[in-house]
Amino acid sequence: MVRKVSFLCIVALWAGGSVSAGTAQPLRNVILIGWDGAQREHVEQCLARKELPSLQRLIDQGRYVKIDVEGTTDTKAGWTQILTGYYPEVTGVYSNSRFQPVPAGLSIFERLESNFGKDQFVTVAVIGKKQHCGEINPPRKIRLDEEQKDATATKAKKKNKAPADATATAKQGPKKQAKQATTAQPGAGATPQGTIVEENGVKYRVIPGSPYYGM
Repeated sequence: MVRKVSFLCIVALWAGGSVSAGTAQPLRNVILIGWDGAQREHVEQCLARKELPSLQRLIDQGRYVKIDVEGTTDTKAGWTQILTGYYPEVTGVYSNSRFQPVPAGLSIFERLESNFGKDQFVTVAVIGKKQHCGEINPPRKIRLDEEQKDATATKAKKKNKAPADATATAKQGPKKQAKQATTAQPGAGATPQGTIVEENGVKYRVIPGSPYYGM
């Protein structure tokens, strides 16, 4: 089942302090604010009820852009489309579990630099979470036997901590225990990334680089 995600984007424009050569127009800084996971209809209802005054001011001073993502509407695939303008068939980023580094030259930042000159742009990203967007990982290959050894060591470490944790849980009382039991843990049941390959009798997990690695 594909999780339905709306990408709410606000483009805020601020005038800079310098003036470009040959024109009286001041340079402008562009800030793209994206809200991953916001239900667009609900946000617009909140705006209509004047419950989001800060967001409304940003919209009034800039642009409110409704972006519809084709294909899988999860984080990696959605933001790759927003930051390149290309479909997954071009970028190779289909979903959070099927992706590759975006080919060089496809991002809007690279295309702007190519057209206007690298010295005309400085790009900065502030990302609210590391998972999916903040990660800038190169492609890597991990031996399965070493991965399994690490997993076994981690499991043993958790088991050794279990008695102390059990004592602490018992002191919390039944209500708090029940609440914790029903709370889904981040990453619970996550499927390991990458594909398994065998080279010279040794098995490896090959994990592609994150989409934004080459940007």
